[in-house]
Amino acid sequence: MKDRERGVVWQASIIFMPPEIKMVFLSATMSNATEFDEWICHLHKQPCHVVYTDFRPTPLQHYVFPVGGAGLYLVVDESEQFREDNCMKLQDTFSKQKIGEGNKSANGKASGRIAKGGNTSGGSDIYKIVKLQKFREELKNRSRVLKRLGHIDADGVVQLKGRAACLIDTGDELLVTELMFNGTFNDLDHHQVAALASCFIPVDKSSEQIQLRTELAKPLQQLQESA
Repeated sequence: MKDRERGVVWQASIIFMPPEIKMVFLSATMSNATEFDEWICHLHKQPCHVVYTDFRPTPLQHYVFPVGGAGLYLVVDESEQFREDNCMKLQDTFSKQKIGEGNKSANGKASGRIAKGGNTSGGSDIYKIVKLQKFREELKNRSRVLKRLGHIDADGVVQLKGRAACLIDTGDELLVTELMFNGTFNDLDHHQVAALASCFIPVDKSSEQIQLRTELAKPLQQLQESA
């Protein structure tokens, strides 16, 4: 949280977290645990649990607990050596679970990716697919709310571009911002462009960035309340 770039990402993620999601934070070196906990409780009006220690134990050991498994599996030891034997045992638990789920299928029919001719090797990156789908849904929701409220007009989008360019630090985000306003997304109306731009504007404590977010605060609040 103290790192400027990483902290902005975590702060934004926490702020826009749906209220029905319960949060538990684990930190080895959180110096302001009480202050952080109070901020979460005030922000989401719900209890927050923080588990922390005064020091970071090293060297670290990496364990994996599979859902439906019978225990922990050490996959990286204190010497930073990958334990392939334990990893194979871990994979075996997944195979057994899939076999059990397959036996429960009605009429012996396969389901999911196997039924469609896919494989279970885990070669595809499902995380990227889920992340992209969530981004599309968020973009659609923001665009719909902005359009319904008439909150940003075409002139406002031009102003939004200039102010965003002054505040965005990383080259990738600045490039995306430029592409949005230079004809790359000609099929989008100004409400959709503003919604897309808001996805790349960081949330920080500076007065300029708070002022920038003010233009989207009202529709985003209504979106959260209606969710």
